[in-house]
Amino acid sequence: MPNYSVLFSYPIEAVLANQYVPGVHNDASSTVTRILTGYALDPANNLLNEFLPDVASRVHVRIIFVQRILNNVANGSSGVNLQ
Repeated sequence: MPNYSVLFSYPIEAVLANQYVPGVHNDASSTVTRILTGYALDPANNLLNEFLPDVASRVHVRIIFVQRILNNVANGSSGVNLQ
């Protein structure tokens, strides 16, 4: 059965971003690009969430350290904050 919440969430989020987020290109091509990027990255996000704890335990890296790196990458920060 299709996951309708995922299928409908990306278009709804893109339309809301067009209305409320300043600086977002709100033309049709940019909106479609954001929607398709969300659909393309969703499987990778699911794999990362599923297997990151197992990988981190195998390579003896604490999951908190890996999560902080991922948060910095997601926020666009170039440095790693180890606090």
